[in-house]
Amino acid sequence: MEEEQEMKQLIYAVLCAAGLLAMTVLWDLLFGTKLTLLLLNVDFIIDYSRRRPSFLEETAYHIIIGIVIFYSLSIIYRKYHQLYKPTLIICLLLTCSLYYLLTLIAVRPFFFHTIIGVTGWLVTHIIYFIAINTLIKRNYTISQ
Repeated sequence: MEEEQEMKQLIYAVLCAAGLLAMTVLWDLLFGTKLTLLLLNVDFIIDYSRRRPSFLEETAYHIIIGIVIFYSLSIIYRKYHQLYKPTLIICLLLTCSLYYLLTLIAVRPFFFHTIIGVTGWLVTHIIYFIAINTLIKRNYTISQ
């Protein structure tokens, strides 16, 4: 049973991260922003003058970070339940602040701050954390 729950968590984590990516792609298509580039940007880690990572590699980094976030929140939900909501809110606030931080540390100047960009970042990440919260509670409640 524990193994089945772990597999569900992994699937949920990947789906949430992929869903966030899909939402930013959709936002970019609808409003002409560059949220997806910002979401997947790793030029502050990888020297793009030497090697440009593929979209698949950038997506893999994003999915891995999404899995870490999901598992961390899941552990807090199960073991430190009273800290879960404050932690979830702190994670949301930190993630939303990444809009500004990631544009500051980006090596390639490809991004400009706009109200529609900030709104898109906030909306997509709020939906992302709502999905994480829903799936963690669902997985934990069903397995009880």
